[in-house]
Amino acid sequence: MKQDRHFRWLLIAFFCLMAVAPFAAYSADGVYTSSEYVGKAQGILVQDGELRAGSFQAGVLDEPTTEALRAFQVHHSLRCTGVLDQETMALLTSHGLGEGAPAADSDEDGVPDTLDACPHTPAGAEVDSRGCTSDSDRDRVPDGIDQCPDTPRGATVDARGCPMDTDNDGVIDGIDYCPDTPADRKVDERGCPLGLKQEVFEGKAKLTLEGVNFESGSAKLTPDSLAILDQVAVSLRDWPNVRVEIGGHTDSNGKESENMSLSQARAESVRDYLVSQGIDDSRLVAKGYGESEPVADNKFPDGRAKNRRVELTKIH
Repeated sequence: MKQDRHFRWLLIAFFCLMAVAPFAAYSADGVYTSSEYVGKAQGILVQDGELRAGSFQAGVLDEPTTEALRAFQVHHSLRCTGVLDQETMALLTSHGLGEGAPAADSDEDGVPDTLDACPHTPAGAEVDSRGCTSDSDRDRVPDGIDQCPDTPRGATVDARGCPMDTDNDGVIDGIDYCPDTPADRKVDERGCPLGLKQEVFEGKAKLTLEGVNFESGSAKLTPDSLAILDQVAVSLRDWPNVRVEIGGHTDSNGKESENMSLSQARAESVRDYLVSQGIDDSRLVAKGYGESEPVADNKFPDGRAKNRRVELTKIH
């Protein structure tokens, strides 16, 4: 199959060279270059099977589109220019959607199905030229339907993308270290009652550090992770007798031995940062578990994301 595909493209290249030679001085007049026309041509080429959906940038005469145009031109005995000249555009429109015929747009996001890389966009969401949503504040509610577009990182939001505050203490769920503060109690910036030093484990034996992430395939902490580790350091300073194990975990992608080494390096990276914030290293043990203790199914992206985590365990 792979050899057949290569042979096909060799034939196309040969006929292109034969066809282009007489037209080396072909004028640019009459060549369609606007994103509207290019996008329309791409949609027809996808329908025709010459261009694979998702392999190109919508409205741009990029390399995959140029190759598809050349293949179309060879198949229909046109000049193999690789551009949208009048002859090619005329045959494309008669061959595909037809002049003036509306393109199908199942999710009504303004991007035709043939060009839409994200065909199930929620109604009202803002999309890019590929038909995919953006999420500026990373709260998993797409821009356009997010009524609170500047949600603080790590906050828990409702379906509208707005933060929730279950205990009504003024500190948002998700970044509230004391989410069950009694009514009328004044709290600090962590959401904990003033005068009460909250232990990092909050009565639990193990704590997953939500929001502590690393650069892909690396033990380097992302900038957003540092604020969370700063809060952990504050709590550990308040409870000087608490010792913790920092456990690094990965998903199952890659070799098991490499995942074990990566998880150990990530656990050590967290330990080193906490030490830099004044925590005695004798209180911290770094241990990598690799992919050996998954908490979700590694077959799915969400499951793999949950498995890539850092956990703190209290050492008695």
